Amino acid sequence: EDRVTSLFAWLSRAFAGEDSYNNLMLGMAAIFGTNLPLDSEPIQMVERANKMIPLEEECTGALIPRYQREEASLGAMGAGQWLGQYKT
Repeated sequence: EDRVTSLFAWLSRAFAGEDSYNNLMLGMAAIFGTNLPLDSEPIQMVERANKMIPLEEECTGALIPRYQREEASLGAMGAGQWLGQYKT
């Protein structure tokens, strides 16, 4: 769970417009890698990002009604195919 939180923190910094966090591959290596020294720059970036996680979630974007979310989950390779909504 800590790694997922760190990934969320990294992505939050990228979406906040911090150019140094735009390299997602570097973030993956820093968060999920096991051979980086603790004093390396990517590890330090992860620690900085973790410290900047907001305490409360801030909702963004338009609300999507439940019906639309359910309908969108009925994709051609999901339940929509089983229900006959899509033919492949």
